[in-house]
Amino acid sequence: MYMKLRLDSRSRRDHARFVLQARGSLFELNTQIVNCERLVYLDCDTAAELTHRIARVGELINGTLRYLSQAAEPRATNRA
Repeated sequence: MYMKLRLDSRSRRDHARFVLQARGSLFELNTQIVNCERLVYLDCDTAAELTHRIARVGELINGTLRYLSQAAEPRATNRA
């Protein structure tokens, strides 16, 4: 049975803060990959593959942040 998780505004903010920190860590990892490639610790193909994977994870993180920001906005209700 599937249950939809309902987050209150405080837990949404905490989750968003966690995801933002994860995105910062991802940027740091990308910088380390670039440095390793420049210092020839990684070959170009490996660095490109890792950079591609980092970009994909970044897309997922950004999607999560968009979802959390939209979920935080109050929805208009139709009152007749």
